[in-house]
Amino acid sequence: MTSNAYDAPPTVPQGVPGYRAGGVSRILGILLVLAVFVASAAWMSRVFAAKPVKAVRTWAEPVPSITLTPAEQAAAAAMPAHPGAVVVLTYHEVSSRSEADGAGTYTLATEAFARQMAALKHAGYRTVTTADVLAFVRGKRALPDRSVLLTFDDGHATDLGVADAILAQHGFRAASFVITGTVKPGGAATYHLNAEQIRTMAASGRWEIGSHTHASHYRRAAGPLPVATALDHRLTLPSGAQETMAQWRARVDADLAASQRFLTSVLGHPATAFAYPYGAYSSENSPPAEMEAIRTQLAALLTKNGFSMALAGAITAPEKANLVGEDPHRIRRLSVHRGVDALGLLKAMRSVVPSPVVTDPLTLRWSGKGSNCVVDRRTATLTVSSRRYGVAECRPFVNSSQWRDYTTTFRVRGVTDEAWPIVSVRDGAQWAQAGRIEVSVRRNYLYVKEIRAAGGRKLGGKLALGPPPPGGHLIGVRAVGREVSILINDKVALTRTTRTAAAGGITVTVVAPAGTALTFDRLAIAAWKPAAAREGTARSGAADSAGRG
Repeated sequence: MTSNAYDAPPTVPQGVPGYRAGGVSRILGILLVLAVFVASAAWMSRVFAAKPVKAVRTWAEPVPSITLTPAEQAAAAAMPAHPGAVVVLTYHEVSSRSEADGAGTYTLATEAFARQMAALKHAGYRTVTTADVLAFVRGKRALPDRSVLLTFDDGHATDLGVADAILAQHGFRAASFVITGTVKPGGAATYHLNAEQIRTMAASGRWEIGSHTHASHYRRAAGPLPVATALDHRLTLPSGAQETMAQWRARVDADLAASQRFLTSVLGHPATAFAYPYGAYSSENSPPAEMEAIRTQLAALLTKNGFSMALAGAITAPEKANLVGEDPHRIRRLSVHRGVDALGLLKAMRSVVPSPVVTDPLTLRWSGKGSNCVVDRRTATLTVSSRRYGVAECRPFVNSSQWRDYTTTFRVRGVTDEAWPIVSVRDGAQWAQAGRIEVSVRRNYLYVKEIRAAGGRKLGGKLALGPPPPGGHLIGVRAVGREVSILINDKVALTRTTRTAAAGGITVTVVAPAGTALTFDRLAIAAWKPAAAREGTARSGAADSAGRG
């Protein structure tokens, strides 16, 4: 049988230089490849071991156990009832995470929120719904004397994961306003609520769901403004031009319609409440005519898209309780943020609810515009000085929006031809309102003016003051219903009937050069009682004295 040369074992060439060296090189090459492979495998195992797949955060936390401190219990028990007014609170994220973990200014610690809810419960507060508030401001429904609407903006997953269990513990309800463009379909866990969570919240009966826009919760350049809130400003277009009013309306209308469609599809019915992003609705810092046009047309667009009520914030609305007759598209809210504890919340709520008439206004803190307001309790005086030439105003820090039928008395020192005071009564929740009465005191005379929407109207001519008694003239302003009387040294000098019977407290204004100070003493307020009531009180006091004798 013939042997096949290809089947024969290789022969080792004899005497061929380098053959043995070539075999060694091949062996070394194979070992090098194996070493690289092993090193690569080890490196990859270290890399993947250092970066494990991160678990999806659920944002759920246990309910903290809360026992109110004696100070918190006392403050809650002292909270006054406020019939005819409802407070609306704004929360955002409620979470125990730290600043290092991403907590921001509007992240309220879980324990702080739980403590606040316990304090509200201890104070006798009852939570109401957006429908309750809407009917209330329209004058169609009375609310409990201690009513509060709890609202949560942005639709954080902590609304359900953290706040919900605390609300349930106290039998409270709340409203969550979601940015519908951030809501994921199904049950995917994200930083914001998903569609399944929203349905769960609505089905619980503890939560209402409202809109916080679909995709308009951002700031951008708006014409001359480098940064402005998108919903209520005409934005700068990519071309550099500013939106026309028609373009602004179309953009906002489309956003509101998209948000309403989404909520209707998730909830099975339209939403009726809306919360302005950043609390802004008035095109702040725009020309006055544009601000009013934006306010009016934004309210019309909200109504068109089914939102019969809209909640504002401190940017464009003062933090006050809401009264009957409020604009349903400008409901005011009190913001609660990081660092506010239960005592701080109760104090803030006391400052925004209507106060009864305060007989000694010097017990209050005074503040104002363009002025220094200094109360000296030792001398029972209020000194008002202007920071610049012009008008300086001081008001007591109290919600006097429902003050009616009272008399204000005062004396003033330091009046000159260049510096004089104006004392106003019936000055409501705003710095100036129609129906306010202003008394301007000069060196030898005074005059009275009623403020109206189209300007002021003098009530009578100059009233001569005559030679001052020791200590100066005691001036009184009595406002009872539509009737206003001016008293000089306890004698009625003028009585007039005004157009309206407005409510409100007092404002002290100084017209003077910069640095000029006027000092008020004998500053007091007395609630007015009809003559029959005063006589009855006097007889009762006399009988009591006789009985004690």
